[in-house]
Amino acid sequence: MRIELSLDEDAPAYEQGVIYVRATVPTIGPIDGMEQTFSLSFKPAYRALISPVPQTNNKIIGPMDTAEFQVDITNMGNARTKVFFEIDYDSLPEGWSAIINDNIVLETGSGSTGKVYLTVRPPKGFGYHDDDAIIRVKITPKYADDTNIQGEPEYLTVSVESRGLSVIGIEIIIPILILIFLALITAHILIKRIKKK
Repeated sequence: MRIELSLDEDAPAYEQGVIYVRATVPTIGPIDGMEQTFSLSFKPAYRALISPVPQTNNKIIGPMDTAEFQVDITNMGNARTKVFFEIDYDSLPEGWSAIINDNIVLETGSGSTGKVYLTVRPPKGFGYHDDDAIIRVKITPKYADDTNIQGEPEYLTVSVESRGLSVIGIEIIIPILILIFLALITAHILIKRIKKK
């Protein structure tokens, strides 16, 4: 005899379950019949499944602006899930910066949703900018009660285009221009005085 047990995908993780099986053998001639009940215990494993959905994957901003991406994360698994976020800094171009929440906890059950925000800042040096960046975020679901148990990481990719004029750095240029302007005026006044003599 063989018994197969098939659980629903949303069976609660690591919660003890018991199935009782009653076996009956009828009396056949001089052989007495028998009836006995057996119990089979089981625990469903953790099923890590999340659905990260950004409101948008692309933004065009000015070099003085900041791009913010809202990402909705839904727990599709069978237990409380702690979701970890990690920016792939190797893919981030020089001069760009990006930050995101370290982690969030999603409660048990399909439909439990949380929000995280990815903030991206472009280079802000003085002058006209026509810069692009593709930012990759690694998203790893882990069992909230034991983060050593984890699911496969997923990856979120967004792109940001920085277009326009940045005046950051002009504060260094303005004093120099003022000094040059004052030097020219002083030189002009001195030249006029010399010519009058």
